[in-house]
Amino acid sequence: MPPRPYTAPAIALHWLLAVALVGLFDMGLSMTGLPFSPQRLKLCNWHKWAGMTVLALSLLRLVWRLSHRPPPLPGRIRAAMPAWQRGLHAGSQHLMYLLFFAVPVMGWLYSSASGFPVVWFGVWRRPDLIGVDRDQGHRPRALRSDRPARHQGSHA
Repeated sequence: MPPRPYTAPAIALHWLLAVALVGLFDMGLSMTGLPFSPQRLKLCNWHKWAGMTVLALSLLRLVWRLSHRPPPLPGRIRAAMPAWQRGLHAGSQHLMYLLFFAVPVMGWLYSSASGFPVVWFGVWRRPDLIGVDRDQGHRPRALRSDRPARHQGSHA
């Protein structure tokens, strides 16, 4: 019996998230080199919108995966893999899904603590997850002029 293929929605979500994550990473790197300006603020907002979209697509992908089991590894590949490799294979899948949620949520937390709300596509204001942290100031670290700008993959 030939292996069961991935479903079309699973493939679409995979590639949509892949393109979005590469774009977000590139946008994050490029905006950190910009001086504080309207262009930088615009890119920061786009970055937040894209991050919220990744969060929503990740939830959709997780629901799809839980309700539609992916095809198993082909038998001869699985048989050739030592137990530790099978464990790492499963662990890397779980880690990937954890990061799909953790990174956007940490960015959302950082925006909330910085006092900059996340307004999805400029229309739908998302609630702040935590209050403003007065010790950190009201501007995100990457926008402060008194600290060197650098992208932090975890937004921490």
